[in-house]
Amino acid sequence: MKTLKKPQIALGDVYGKCTATIRCDESRARLNGIADALRESESLYESRAVSAELYLFQESSSVGDVPGADLGKLYTQTFVRDGGPTRDLYELLRKAPGNICPLCCQRVVGTLDHYLPKARHPAFAVTPLNLVPACIDCNVDSKQKRPNAGEEQTLHPYFDGADSEIWLVAQVVCGEPPGVSFSVRDVPSWSELKNGMVRSHFSAFKLGSLYADHAGAELVNVYVDLDDGELLGNADATRAHLGQQASRRRRSFKNSWQGALYEALAESDWFCSVGVLGVRESELFPSDYL
Repeated sequence: MKTLKKPQIALGDVYGKCTATIRCDESRARLNGIADALRESESLYESRAVSAELYLFQESSSVGDVPGADLGKLYTQTFVRDGGPTRDLYELLRKAPGNICPLCCQRVVGTLDHYLPKARHPAFAVTPLNLVPACIDCNVDSKQKRPNAGEEQTLHPYFDGADSEIWLVAQVVCGEPPGVSFSVRDVPSWSELKNGMVRSHFSAFKLGSLYADHAGAELVNVYVDLDDGELLGNADATRAHLGQQASRRRRSFKNSWQGALYEALAESDWFCSVGVLGVRESELFPSDYL
């Protein structure tokens, strides 16, 4: 997970513009009637997010006399609508560095994810602090989240900075072809709450299988680079090259899956001496290179 700057867009920048488009006077009046309640909820959301207590919000099916479904429609039919009054704010919220999803740090951003799902927490359907840029896959996976304790929560990119220490690690799986598995390790200086959230995030978004799939393809690049550098067959030189690659990838993002991959490869005596040679003979290797 990559930390993002908290959006400077507030609920007040969004809600009035959305409700102004409602043609039915009665519906518009009901929606405007809960504006103060939504702002109070926004304030409580921020204070709970800072202390990693968003799981304390109880699920609900309405806000005041407004059904949750109506607030859901306000998001889907007004807030995100092309040409709508808040589409520019939607696009601003959807921006992420490099257009890469901050939840998986691999796929391209394609939507906004409700950290607290709007179907169960309609008060936050259009609250910017609850809207996180995400890829389509992470948005789908996040719908499975239903934490009952703090450590069961996933990391919130606006509030749960997890970039300062290394927690993503990998291990070489010996075989033909060689493989790589990914896991998380606890950071001793962090609380059990924060380490638990890292573990929950890794599990909820299926990062282990995602990174393992991409690592398999990356092994071909590893072989080609070593072949081009005439390093194959020299375990010490191979280890040094892989270690340099790991350092470079960890430098800009400590929990890069590529960094974890190259670090694991460099630390594996088997891969540096034998395993890397098996990549060329495996189904991973493109036939047009042979």
